[in-house]
Amino acid sequence: MDIVEFQQAVSRMKEERDWNQFHQPKDLLLGFVEEIGKFRNIIKWEQDPLGYFLIKVDKKDKVIRAGFCNNENKMIKEFVGK
Repeated sequence: MDIVEFQQAVSRMKEERDWNQFHQPKDLLLGFVEEIGKFRNIIKWEQDPLGYFLIKVDKKDKVIRAGFCNNENKMIKEFVGK
């Protein structure tokens, strides 16, 4: 989405909700930023110092693959199951 499409989406949203009577573009943007900040705090991720898991559903082979990777992105162990 480019900036023009974003501006059009915001305008449509304001019109659908009749927000034009209450909000100027600057106020809407500040509100969006505040809400995004709240959402980010809810889903804040902490990276484990030992590594992370990747999970893939392999539809072709009908298996689930999980792998543990270290923080240097090297696969340490792979688990495969049906």
